[in-house]
Amino acid sequence: MFEAKQFESINGVEGMSARLMGEHYKLYEGYVKKANEITESLKNVDLSKANATQSDLRALKMGYSFAVNAIKSHELYFDNLSGKGGQPQGWLGSKIEESFGSFENWQADMKATGIAARGWVWFAYDWQNGSIF
Repeated sequence: MFEAKQFESINGVEGMSARLMGEHYKLYEGYVKKANEITESLKNVDLSKANATQSDLRALKMGYSFAVNAIKSHELYFDNLSGKGGQPQGWLGSKIEESFGSFENWQADMKATGIAARGWVWFAYDWQNGSIF
């Protein structure tokens, strides 16, 4: 079972409103509740009716993975909020310029991806080929 954690960042981070933080925390609590509900439902699911097209097990497992992803994403979000924001400097700033042409292009890409995505948008570094995406 999951339990909603308390985070220091909920009290405010420069540049982010208390309303925004509160709304994110409510979403987080909702995902914790839903993951726990699904965990209970999985205890009674009929495994013999598992089916790749449609089955209770498939729906529950997909919902569970979505909820757990949202829980873990929110926990990383709340644990890592700090600083004053702004344009990245150093290695990361250079890598963004190299890959996207400018910080503004990267920012536009992230915002558009966020609008188009269901759930979270991640900015990541691929250690194997050195790319950011």
